[in-house]
Amino acid sequence: MHRITVFCLLLWSAPVLAGPFVVSSPDSTSAKKIKVSGDLKDGPTKNSLTLPKVELATAITSRLDFAVEVPYKTIEQDHADTESGIGDMDIKSKWNFYRSGPLALAMEPELSLPTGDADRGLGNDDAGIKLPLILGYSTQAWDFGSELGYQHVFHQHEDSGYWGFLALRSLTPTLKMGAEIVAESSDAKLRQIDTLANIGLKWKLPERFELQALVGRTLHSEDGDITRQYKLALEKKF
Repeated sequence: MHRITVFCLLLWSAPVLAGPFVVSSPDSTSAKKIKVSGDLKDGPTKNSLTLPKVELATAITSRLDFAVEVPYKTIEQDHADTESGIGDMDIKSKWNFYRSGPLALAMEPELSLPTGDADRGLGNDDAGIKLPLILGYSTQAWDFGSELGYQHVFHQHEDSGYWGFLALRSLTPTLKMGAEIVAESSDAKLRQIDTLANIGLKWKLPERFELQALVGRTLHSEDGDITRQYKLALEKKF
């Protein structure tokens, strides 16, 4: 519980809340960047803390990037020992394949590698893929986004899907605030749907830093469990 307490204090003492949302931007990164983040999921019988999660990304072309993400996870469950260690590593690439005025489309295929110990609850024990389609529409003050995704874990017949909608408004030249609604289905056929809501913002800092954070919770779940989620990240572009 010590690490989770420290994370919550860090989150709530931050100057503002920002947003590493589920719905991504259709824009690929235009430079090398490193992001260090933390993610706390607080459920009724299980707490999952990812701290730190380190992402390294670089531009390949003006519309294509490549990124690697490595998490360190701590899992706390009722009536079980706390487990900590490296989680599954993700390799992904975003391709902004269409742009016309304010409208943009992108794909960001992601490969998850089973580097986490599944017996300790730190990984899936098999590789997985994620295939999202991202749509973005920008105006002078608003950014709207939508993302439709499919996920599959090999050899486990585990398919899932999700859809989200994001609205983000510029409050100042360096500050954006937004909210999103996300629907998730554990069978990718939309027969069982959980919904969640997130709010947050992005704050550009000097020296090409950006502070990001997010607060969210489950609105509805098929099993009745309510999970709260908190994220905090610092990104640096070079």
